[in-house]
Amino acid sequence: MSKVNSQADGRAVQTVSDSLLTEIKSVVRGPSVALMLYGSQARGSADSNSDVDVLQIAYRKAGSYSDGRVSVTAYTPAHLRRMAERGSLFVLHLQSEGIELEDPKGVLRDALSAYKAPSSYESLLAELRSAARAVAVNGIEFETLHEELGRLGIYLLRTWLYLENVKVGITAFEVDDAATAHGDNEMLEILRLRRAKSLSREDAVAIQAKVMVTFSLEPEESKNLSELVRELAAEHPHASALIQQVLEYLDTLNYADMPLPPL
Repeated sequence: MSKVNSQADGRAVQTVSDSLLTEIKSVVRGPSVALMLYGSQARGSADSNSDVDVLQIAYRKAGSYSDGRVSVTAYTPAHLRRMAERGSLFVLHLQSEGIELEDPKGVLRDALSAYKAPSSYESLLAELRSAARAVAVNGIEFETLHEELGRLGIYLLRTWLYLENVKVGITAFEVDDAATAHGDNEMLEILRLRRAKSLSREDAVAIQAKVMVTFSLEPEESKNLSELVRELAAEHPHASALIQQVLEYLDTLNYADMPLPPL
């Protein structure tokens, strides 16, 4: 077993098996400044179906990519630091649960140390609410893109849930724990669909209904997604980029290539 240091204060030193480290390094592309394990594998709640989530810091931006169960999101040091300074929920997640795998020059530690809790999360809520309008679209686009829209809906609901908990001092980034803390069993059942290999139309309809209630939306019968991308581009570029990725039929959302936030 190889020992690695956790970023969270007061937590015991964690260990990652040599086989997992080898698996991660076989997937990581190009030179890295730093690597961090996060998500269920880092917090010890992973099961046999869990992904291995890895943060890569690289001077040459690489975006998001995956191979097998390993999913890598690569940021430049400057991008991650800007996220930290703006109070990113993702950075808070990394601080709370991430396990440092490599950081020989302290670049990752330096970026994470710049985290400042925002005075308000209204800008993030505005982005989430704007992106949720895509999930509320009915008609042929929903029929064609129900799975991609369902995945977007899950991301929006999960982020909203983390945000609501953080606002009252709960930093739970395990979805089941976060939903339980919020006391929303319906949300818990919807978010468990994130593990499904595919989403049926019925799954997508259930996700859509929860998104619309959560963000207080009405159906957008006459709006198509391309129009929505253009409409949101100026004032809500992050939401616009999220919806654009739906139109590109991407299996996973590429956060590293999107305008700030993600918070």
